[in-house]
Amino acid sequence: MMSSGAAERVNYATTALTLFILMARIVLWLWRRERIDTSFTLAGVSIVVVVARIITNVYYLQYGNAADVIKHVDYFDENNLDTVRIGSILVLVARALVTVIIWLQVCILLIFYSRITYGVNWVAVVVKITWATVAVTFFTIIPLTFLECRPISLYWQITPDPGTCVQAYAQLLTQTISNIVLDIMLIVIAYPIVNLRKRTIAEHVTLWTLFVLGTFCIIISIIRLVTVHYSGSAQITRSLWASVQMLVSTFVANAPNIYGSIRAVRMKKSTGNSTPAPTGYGLSTIKNNRARPATDSWMKMDDYDYVAMTPNRQSYIRPLPPATTFYDDETAPAPYSHQSPPEEEILPRDKHGGPNITTTSSSESQSSEIRPY
Repeated sequence: MMSSGAAERVNYATTALTLFILMARIVLWLWRRERIDTSFTLAGVSIVVVVARIITNVYYLQYGNAADVIKHVDYFDENNLDTVRIGSILVLVARALVTVIIWLQVCILLIFYSRITYGVNWVAVVVKITWATVAVTFFTIIPLTFLECRPISLYWQITPDPGTCVQAYAQLLTQTISNIVLDIMLIVIAYPIVNLRKRTIAEHVTLWTLFVLGTFCIIISIIRLVTVHYSGSAQITRSLWASVQMLVSTFVANAPNIYGSIRAVRMKKSTGNSTPAPTGYGLSTIKNNRARPATDSWMKMDDYDYVAMTPNRQSYIRPLPPATTFYDDETAPAPYSHQSPPEEEILPRDKHGGPNITTTSSSESQSSEIRPY
């Protein structure tokens, strides 16, 4: 079993990596000068929450908490009851912050999957159900974190023994099962990506990586549940595996965007020396009616693949002939034709620009007006 010192170092290392991933996404986004969207905002909020959790970790690991004090009598000191109480409260805050961080990453990944699978009808239904599940599970876990022991003062009570509620097994079980259910729903949403056509071996590996990472999140959740239960809900173990799960969730949620940003920067550098073909008013040519976000290009999907995921392709709209657009059958002019004025109305001009009274034929007047460039 890992010692408390080693576990604490691993805890801080995984938290630092989580913060690095989120900061990398923010920096790359700002460097590319992309428009700030919901995913960017959620990533920024995640950074604030991770920093807040680091601060709480520092203090509650220093002060201790009532649950660990009860199990380790030699650790207990009659003079540090106030610090134990503060540490126990910070533990509850840290558990709530972990839930917030993991659920924010679920939202980020759900937005990403919703974009790349847009147009698949049954996926749209699953996405709505997943959003509802995210809300219901979040607003179930947060109150349970603070109310598993009632009254709440039992969390920092040492004598008499407050009971098993301070071990917070119900909160851990609810959080873990909810996270596993959400991960499974995300995998279901991402399933249509596998059906994309014309994939190379490397691209198929990249696509299946999404499923492997989602499965890995589920495995980490199960390991966390078993390990914490085996340790008797020791806070250092709970904190360690919460940090590991937080790191894995952050990596899975932000890796597609980071990879897409790096790939876009490389493509920009590789094409920087070539002179692009001029396009009117800075407009570029697209292959279909809707262009995909460039930051979601982790899987190298082009516009044709983006349309191919829809169950039924939209048929091209053929414009009606001009003769049948705004006129009836009797008044419609011939398409793309211009009526020339009658011959008697065409009058040649003299050298001063005035009308010439001399009568000429239409062919002569046309020849006098048409001049080569």
